[in-house]
Formats: sequence, C-alpha cells, structure tokens
Amino acid sequence: MLADKLITHAVTHQNHYLPTVAGTLLFCKNPEDFIPESVIICTRFEGTTGRNIIQTEEVTGNLEKQADVSFKLIKAWLSKNYTLHAMKLKSQLPVPSEALREAIINALIHRKYSIPGAIKIALYDNRLEIFSPGCFPGLVDINKLGDGTTYLRNPTLARIAHKMGLVEKLGSGIRLIFDSCRKMNLKKPIYSEEGDFVKITFYFQHEKNAHQSDEENILKLIRIKKEITVREVMRQLNISRNTVTRKMNRLLKQNKILRIGNGPSTYFIIRGNS
Repeated sequence: MLADKLITHAVTHQNHYLPTVAGTLLFCKNPEDFIPESVIICTRFEGTTGRNIIQTEEVTGNLEKQADVSFKLIKAWLSKNYTLHAMKLKSQLPVPSEALREAIINALIHRKYSIPGAIKIALYDNRLEIFSPGCFPGLVDINKLGDGTTYLRNPTLARIAHKMGLVEKLGSGIRLIFDSCRKMNLKKPIYSEEGDFVKITFYFQHEKNAHQSDEENILKLIRIKKEITVREVMRQLNISRNTVTRKMNRLLKQNKILRIGNGPSTYFIIRGNS
C-alpha cells in the first residue's frame, strides 16, 4: 500500500516507526493533533470589507478530506450568488469549479508547514481570496506564473498526492487555474505575496475587452451566461445601471436580444443567430 511505502521511509526511534510529516498529513485521521497548522479556516463575509462575518468553518482531517470538504463548502457558498428568474432559481458560480479545486489543493500541497497559521479562504461579495502560508519557493518568479516552471517546496507530499489522484499533473496547477478562468471570460486571478503568505484572488467580474463596445461586451457576456439580468451586467462589466439600460434598449431595437419577463425577474437572452 502507498501508506506502507511512505511509513517505511520514516525515521525510527527506539524500534518504533515515526511517520513523516507527509505521512501524517496524508494518512493520519486527525493530523491537526500533531501538526496544528494543518487546518483550513473558511470565512464568508458580508460586503467587500471583511467587517461583518456571516459564517466561519474550520476544516480538519487529512489533506484529501480538507480539500474535499473545503471545496464543497466554498462551492455551496458561491452558489448563493444566484440570479432569480421568474419561478426558477439559477445558480451562477463566479469561480470555475476546476480553478477553485486546484487553488485549494495548491495551497495544501505547497504551503510551508513550519509557519504557524492555517490556510485561510475568505469569500466576499466581489471576490474570493485564498491565503497559503509561505512565500513562493526557490526561483519561482511571481510575474511568470503558469509558464510551466516547477519548483516543489514539498516534493514528497506533491508526488504522493499526484499518485493518489489529488493532483493531475505536477506543475500544471496554476496554468489550469488561469486557463479555466479565461475560458469563462473571467478576470485573470491575481497572485501576490503578503508577508509570509501567498494570496490568490479571484474577482467576480468578466474580462472587459477594451477594444470592443459595451454592446459587444454585453452580447459576449450573454452568450457565456445564456441569460442575464441588468444587475448582473452591471456587476460583471462594472458599468452603471443607466448605461446598461441604454445599451440593452439599443440591442433590443437591433433585434439582437430578447427580453424575458417583467419587473425584478426580467432577464435577457440572445435572439436567433445574433
């Protein structure tokens, strides 16, 4: 078994095997009992400032459990960012699932466990932030992330996580995050180093093409979302209600979109082959 192979590489003390840090993190039922830093603190805030906490959860267990539980928790919180269309409730995840999963696993695998402190995931109305203890290791250039350069802080942890299926391909995580956001026309996530932490920020806005008109950006957004409200366009493209209303009316007159419903439940879809 993989666990047995890992334990056989552990050190011995008085004829007893002592598991490695990697073995404890991956296979121990409660690794936080031995490595207090091995937890994820997930917090959901009201608004964008972090002043008002709606909910906080501490996620424990081995790394596979932490990844699974925190992913499902954040995904559930993100799904609350919904759009109400008449009699149906349509969930809109502002972060691609594969990007969210990869970012959480990256934080677990590549964090510096010698630094006291948990991994922190903070959800605001306009963004998601994941803090991982430890700056980027080795010769990693923060300005060239996603170019395929790989430098593993915890190589044993990374290799075994790969064999377990937690990591698909070593060194491809950040590129996967960037690619999945680009495919959804979302703003590129931002990595930053803050003290002894690395932070990745997902912004809940679609990338606005400066070379396209507002109408073209709105049409592109509707094609991605399939259907959309005025409020959602305002939030995604960061333009005022008056501007959105004016642009939508122009697109309606040009027969490029259709208005569905009335009042707060109104949404828009692409007309025909527009």
